[in-house]
Amino acid sequence: MALRDDMLLLQAFPVFAAMEPEALQLVAFSAETRFLRSNDALFRRGDPADAAYIITSGRMLVSTPGGEPVTAIRGAMVGEIALFAETEYQGTAIAQETTSLMRIPRTVMRRVLEEFPDTAVNIFKILRQRTDTLYRDLQRVSVTLD
Repeated sequence: MALRDDMLLLQAFPVFAAMEPEALQLVAFSAETRFLRSNDALFRRGDPADAAYIITSGRMLVSTPGGEPVTAIRGAMVGEIALFAETEYQGTAIAQETTSLMRIPRTVMRRVLEEFPDTAVNIFKILRQRTDTLYRDLQRVSVTLD
């Protein structure tokens, strides 16, 4: 894909939409393209997580511990937490057909956060909102279970 197309695809996700144009351009330019054949594993549960992936074509089956497998299609992101934390993938992602992906390494996100402080603040706000929402949801579940 062209750089502009990659930037438009990235902007569909709040964490990238919050970036200054120059930061978004850096991410799009630095992203790598990866191709998988049907039944190839992108990652397996427990693998070191060092990148997030956006499906640019094809279809993947993504399973998480304790959850039903979910089909992910063009425009879906998998492994987002790897952009911000050294962790392991919590699930397994298997291509269901020939699939292409945009790979965004954590090292690129770290560079963006260091070089673009306004972007870092914007992303922090988004992650904070998500955390607050998760906390409220967990509180509701806790009350229901008690």
